[in-house]
Order: sequence, then structure tokens, then C-alpha cells
Amino acid sequence: MSEAAKRINRRKFLQGKVLSDKMNKTRVVQVLWATKHAKYQKIMQMA
Repeated sequence: MSEAAKRINRRKFLQGKVLSDKMNKTRVVQVLWATKHAKYQKIMQMA
């Protein structure tokens, strides 16, 4: 695979925690990420 193809096919991988798998074909997953507040510059966790 060429360099250009690798850049185009790059995917964003999310990692999370499984909260529920009681349903037949559905899983509930919590994904956390950190972002900086625009005004206060404090790092906040978002779900």
C-alpha cells in the first residue's frame, strides 16, 4: 500500500468501557476523551 493510500484510509479508533450488554444485538459503551475549556484552559473529561 502506498503512502498516499495509508493517509487517506486512516481511521479514528475509539476505546471505551462496556456499560451494558443485556440487549440482543446492542452494546452500550462509554467513551471518554479530554478537551481543554476555551475560556478557562482547564482540561475536562467528556463522555
